[in-house]
Amino acid sequence: MSRLIRWGTPYKLGHQEIDLQHEQIIQRLNDLHGHWKANATRRQLTGCLAELIDATVGHFRTEERVMVSSRYPRYQSHKADHDAFAGAVLAFQQKFQAGEACFDDAFFDYVSTWLRNHLIASDRPMGRVICRKVPLGVKGRKAATRLRP
Repeated sequence: MSRLIRWGTPYKLGHQEIDLQHEQIIQRLNDLHGHWKANATRRQLTGCLAELIDATVGHFRTEERVMVSSRYPRYQSHKADHDAFAGAVLAFQQKFQAGEACFDDAFFDYVSTWLRNHLIASDRPMGRVICRKVPLGVKGRKAATRLRP
């Protein structure tokens, strides 16, 4: 299968749950792209797209919960980015299911570019804040200081 994005260190935030979810989203996007390139059936593509959307929307909920609990100062704009992206992909899904849209290079360029840019420009700065404020299994005094706002 082809890879639009290769998961690796540049995308890791240091938050185990969020990093795992990011990796899963990238894998699902790569799977969808690979199926499209291999001329998969409409049914297979529909299933791959649904898996990508489910993983992404679930991840956004997790990330937003962590941002709120960490009092992340850019929460509102970060959530607005999530909402706009989810809205665009859900609109595509509806059009695809209605036979009004098909997968093409422009779709994959949009999704992969948005994801790369979001991981680097939005999630990385967020990761620096949440990883300071969310306990990561550190014991003793360091854990207490990491939780202070």
